[in-house]
Amino acid sequence: MMVVGFLLLFLAIPLTVSFLNNKQEGRSQAAGGPLPWLKTSGNQIVSADTNQPVVLRGANVLVSEWEGTMDWDSQAIPELAKWGGNVILRGYASEPVNNNDATYLDILDGHVSVAQANNMYIIFAFRSSVIDGAQPAQPDNAATQSLVALATRYKDKPNVMYALQAEPGRVPWSELRPQFESMVDAIRAATAPNVPIIFIPGTDGSHDVTGAITDPVKRENVVYKIHEYGHSDEYQERIGSVYDAGLPVFIGEFGPSAAEVSTMADMPAFFQFTRDRGIGWAAWFLTSTAPAGGESLMNADLSPQSPWGVAVKNELGVPPGVSTPGNPTQPITPTTYCMSGEPCTTNGPTQAEDRDKMDRSDQHDASNSGKHDDKDKNYHNRHKNPHVGNGGLIRQLLQLIQQLINLLGMK
Repeated sequence: MMVVGFLLLFLAIPLTVSFLNNKQEGRSQAAGGPLPWLKTSGNQIVSADTNQPVVLRGANVLVSEWEGTMDWDSQAIPELAKWGGNVILRGYASEPVNNNDATYLDILDGHVSVAQANNMYIIFAFRSSVIDGAQPAQPDNAATQSLVALATRYKDKPNVMYALQAEPGRVPWSELRPQFESMVDAIRAATAPNVPIIFIPGTDGSHDVTGAITDPVKRENVVYKIHEYGHSDEYQERIGSVYDAGLPVFIGEFGPSAAEVSTMADMPAFFQFTRDRGIGWAAWFLTSTAPAGGESLMNADLSPQSPWGVAVKNELGVPPGVSTPGNPTQPITPTTYCMSGEPCTTNGPTQAEDRDKMDRSDQHDASNSGKHDDKDKNYHNRHKNPHVGNGGLIRQLLQLIQQLINLLGMK
């Protein structure tokens, strides 16, 4: 009997490895080949073909919006893919899309092509009316028209998805939710019979999607997009409450920022929190010219900028896990990052834990208005694998062995 057990173990190992290889979030596809359509299942994004979890992780791209060329993005996006990234998020302006501006649309086409060539997904998010313009409080009819235009243009592209807005203002969720449903319907009509994932932003700078817990957008294949620049204890509560309610979430922006409250000390806990739950994200952002100590991911030579780019590159090399139903989120004890961006081995209190406790909600309300417009303008002026975790591997291996034992009638 023991010999048979060992034989089953050796049979299970290659089968399990083969199973895991099929979970490569589209990266098992031939270079430049078609990626699978994605859909939602509970609080996870999965492949529409295999129902296997897909964890989207990558970065925001916006340099081409300011410079009007793909010179930087066409180099930086493939490098991001080499790091392990499989998604880019591109904010866009509605006016040039609706005016059928050939130059502008060529740039967006370029992003789709570069993403596809590097086995990556792309999310187009309505951001402003005019190129590099201010972000409105909520989408208007022109925003919906532009999303429909892009959905029509890319309706047969499985690697293209859409976000209804980058960052709505302080508009009540009860007002946004019915508007978002109408926008989803308009996009769906344009993409039929395909049903790409559509990302639903939160209110208050896409900071808060908790309204969806009791009043969700009543449409299929929608994912709630959160922009998170808070401390680790804050985002675990906000993101975790939505995730634990069974809703799929995606972090559309995050990172250390002098203009926000988050710092590098918050990033290890963020990475572990999202990794353990299979929650995807797009880091802010893929540029080389942010101020010192800012949010650049790459240097001009495409090497990871320290410490933020180094930290993101390192994290993209760590396989995310996928949580199981009934496994509620728990606070993560963060470790710290050394100045090099490498994880330090020291445990214990971090800067975030040592800070004086303040009313961060009031601080956010006071500083929220126009925060990302100012941030984007500052940058503009300077311009002018998807795997399961080790625990999941062991569980799947043991489950497969047990199934084989049961089939053979062994107890």
